[in-house]
Amino acid sequence: MGSTRLGPTLAAALQSSLRSSLTARGLNESGRNADLYIVPIVFTREQLNVPPERGFTVYSSRYGAYSRGRWAMNADVQEYREGTLVIDFVDSKTHKLVFRGLAQAAVGSTERNAAAVQEAVNKIVAAYPG
Repeated sequence: MGSTRLGPTLAAALQSSLRSSLTARGLNESGRNADLYIVPIVFTREQLNVPPERGFTVYSSRYGAYSRGRWAMNADVQEYREGTLVIDFVDSKTHKLVFRGLAQAAVGSTERNAAAVQEAVNKIVAAYPG
């Protein structure tokens, strides 16, 4: 799992969401004289979803002389891409982490991803204790 480079649409959605959410919290963008650095990082990775007890086909079999067993094979295994947004709030003077927010969602269409990024940013910034 590594950092993911966002396309222009998602990068713009992330920047716009950060600016509006931070401004709503009373934090203003100030460039070099900032008290905080806001560092967003996005990761993606492949995930498997195995729904419990649905789609199972059960077969009986004999395992050695000790017992009879049953095994199941799930035909509903779904592979999907999961995105993780991490936003670090770093003290600009001490360079120490003040707060870290994290949100995860399944990756979908560009429009869905932009909406998910906006929702994630809003939740993370709302959780910032400062």
